[in-house]
Amino acid sequence: MATVHVGYSNDTEAEFELSQFESMLFDRRLPSDAIYWIEGMAEWKSIADYVPTARRTNVPVAKKVNSEPAEEDRFDFGSDDESDDASTSDFGGRSRSKKKGYRYVNNPKWLTMILVITLIGTVGLLIADTWAALGIMDAVKLNRRALPERLKHAGLIDIMLKVGVVLSGLVFFTWVFRASDNSHGFGAKRMQYSPGWAVGSWFIPIANLVWPYQAIKEVYLVSRDPKNWKKDNVVSIVEFWWIIRMLSVCTVIYNTMMLRGAKTQQEIMALLPVVLAVYALAFMRICLEITMICKIARQQDMLVNPDKYDKEKLTAIEMDIE
Repeated sequence: MATVHVGYSNDTEAEFELSQFESMLFDRRLPSDAIYWIEGMAEWKSIADYVPTARRTNVPVAKKVNSEPAEEDRFDFGSDDESDDASTSDFGGRSRSKKKGYRYVNNPKWLTMILVITLIGTVGLLIADTWAALGIMDAVKLNRRALPERLKHAGLIDIMLKVGVVLSGLVFFTWVFRASDNSHGFGAKRMQYSPGWAVGSWFIPIANLVWPYQAIKEVYLVSRDPKNWKKDNVVSIVEFWWIIRMLSVCTVIYNTMMLRGAKTQQEIMALLPVVLAVYALAFMRICLEITMICKIARQQDMLVNPDKYDKEKLTAIEMDIE
């Protein structure tokens, strides 16, 4: 299938398969001032002049040689402050820049910040819940009079923790959808998971032991290099995050089953190491999750805004020299 090169007004370009390019045109996910080029074309043209494949097959041969498509065949992008001539004037009379550039389908900056904040809040509640659980264990062993009050406090913290987990989970799934959508928008080829499946895979029994990991790993690799991501076999933070997550789930299930069967004080106290392991793994999982999210967000931002990071590197080098 043909590859379409799309040029943007900031002198950057991206590559898409023809079907993906046409889909993005119909969904209005490309700026109206962009230009495009396909191998065999003599020059770059405005995307408003693009004739869809389905319409092109019905165009008479005599009409194909016309350099300008008919008005009814053009894409209508609605009213715009800049004309089509202005959209191509930045590139007219000059050779096309070879600098590789990308654009967000939907900028995730604020969503990433909200997600990190909710996860940090969940970590705080997790620490408080751990402290409350240790207090209950201590009351069971040494001071039974304090047990009712400590159970009350622990119950309140537990409710807040559950609300925090649900809230951070909703934001996380929204972020996963957007990160996957941006990865597809970068022009990466042969991605296995659509944005919808990147989220939906979490809710399919058995398959959710593997598919969510594969979807997140796919986004991570594409964010590193959209063009050659299939060749990237790097062992990343995604693997460590998923291993800890699976261990955490298994430990929670085991702890729940053992607590239901515990009937004596000795049996309850014997579960203290397991309880501590549950909280420790949950803490590690959330910390790795925050790190992974920030890393993917930064990698995608480096693709979209490479000049900003070039300036940061230059500033760092100048500081080292001084």
